[in-house]
Amino acid sequence: MTVTIKSGFFASALLGDVTFLSAQEYQLDRSLIPIKRVVFALSPAALLIVHDDNSRVLLWRDSMSEKQYRDLIVMLKREH
Repeated sequence: MTVTIKSGFFASALLGDVTFLSAQEYQLDRSLIPIKRVVFALSPAALLIVHDDNSRVLLWRDSMSEKQYRDLIVMLKREH
C-alpha cells in the first residue's frame, strides 16, 4: 500500500530571510506568504503560524533577539 503523507505531527521550522509585512502576511526570500492564523499557546518557546492552505511552520523564540520576538508577538496579537 502506498500513501502520501502531507504533514507530520510537528511543523517544520521557519528558515531563511523572513520579513513580517503585517499580521496577515510575511515575505520569505522573495515569496509573499499569507497567514491564516497564529497560535500563541506555545509562545514561551515558539509561534505556530498557519498558512491559508493549512500548512504550518514554527518560528522558534531563539531564532531572533528577545526584543524582535516580543515586538513580533505584539504586532501579531494586535491583528489576530
